[in-house]
Amino acid sequence: MVVWEVRTARLLPIPIGRHGTEIPIGEIAAELVRGLLRLVGQFFVEVIGELFVRSVGYAICRRFTRVIDREGWVVVVVGLLFWVVAFGVGYVVYIHVAGWLDVDACLDSGGSYKYQERTCVYG
Repeated sequence: MVVWEVRTARLLPIPIGRHGTEIPIGEIAAELVRGLLRLVGQFFVEVIGELFVRSVGYAICRRFTRVIDREGWVVVVVGLLFWVVAFGVGYVVYIHVAGWLDVDACLDSGGSYKYQERTCVYG
């Protein structure tokens, strides 16, 4: 049995300059990673929130009334409800189509499909 030993590396400040001033590399790296993750997270929230939720919600609300606040909570709720219903319908359609494809594959391969047991019988 091989046992691996993992040791954590400690980032030491690098002395620079003639007065021995130190640059805290660990803190700088942590701030860079934190800023990058914040930027990427904000990008995804903005894209998903604006494009996929608010735009769809606004388009649906606009069909029913001419006076609607694009930044309002009604638009967001309608957009979220649209996506919940869309994914629900998509899931139900997938389940039904997958069943039909199983039957079709069974019959194409020369088998007999038992609908009560949902199995393919060859022979």
